[in-house]
Amino acid sequence: MKISGQADRVLAPGATERFTVTISTNNLSGELSKGVTVNTNDPDHRRETLRCLTKVLAPFRSDPTYVAFGRIERTESERSTTVSLLRGDGGPLRIEVVRTSEPDVVRAVARELVPGERYAVDITLSAPWPKGIRRGWVRIRTGVEQAPETTIPFTYDLPPYAQAQPPQIAVPATVPTARTEEIRVTWYDQRPRPIKGARVTDAQLSVEVKDLPAGGQVVVLSIPANFVRQGGPRADVVIDIDDPGFPALHVPVTFAGKLPERGQQPRIQRVPAPSTGSQAGPTPTSSGAASPSQAPPPATPARP
Repeated sequence: MKISGQADRVLAPGATERFTVTISTNNLSGELSKGVTVNTNDPDHRRETLRCLTKVLAPFRSDPTYVAFGRIERTESERSTTVSLLRGDGGPLRIEVVRTSEPDVVRAVARELVPGERYAVDITLSAPWPKGIRRGWVRIRTGVEQAPETTIPFTYDLPPYAQAQPPQIAVPATVPTARTEEIRVTWYDQRPRPIKGARVTDAQLSVEVKDLPAGGQVVVLSIPANFVRQGGPRADVVIDIDDPGFPALHVPVTFAGKLPERGQQPRIQRVPAPSTGSQAGPTPTSSGAASPSQAPPPATPARP
């Protein structure tokens, strides 16, 4: 709500002044009531509230105004819902579907239930499914002069075709000993596809696809000994899948830790060999006697 002019005003005794109150009616309909508080220095009227009443006319009504399909499993062939459009404060309805946001997935059909008064719009989502959380809309013509077109928004959530386990691999920036990481692919539509191959975007690393004895496949990422990250903080393992709708799966490989400075060799911890000097005793000289530097300390005489 906005009020025109200055917030502080001075009125002479008996004077009047007009000001404009603007109320936003976006996405509102029906009767509205807003209050404007006026503070004065009149001891008898310190505070007054001016009540603004209005009625927002709706050319038509939609039930619901927003469609949430929720999670759709990839095994489903289609899912449908119906939106009712009712005549409002405008003229008679003449509903016509103009287009949808995803013609390959979304189709909509308008049905007249009561001429000019009530329509139903059937919205159907069908395979082939895309991936991820999707937002879309159905645009329709209403035949009402005050609002000739409108859109019905909707959302739906699709699980991915496949997901890597783990979804991400963390590797230290320096690795003293060789190590491997296994990546398995889980299919959510219960139709596993073969893995055609795999590659990694870091030339220092290598990957290969192995067949498991009990069935299935696994991607093995190999990190060589004395590995030192030479590039940026991330690489990717790209798994090629035999599916035109989902040809590849990317698994990020992140590198944590401080990289050695340029020209500096990485610090690699080594386990020291156990010392045997404390157990060997003094080293004898050529004459068979212990050298003075290796002779045992003299015994301390006992006190009486």
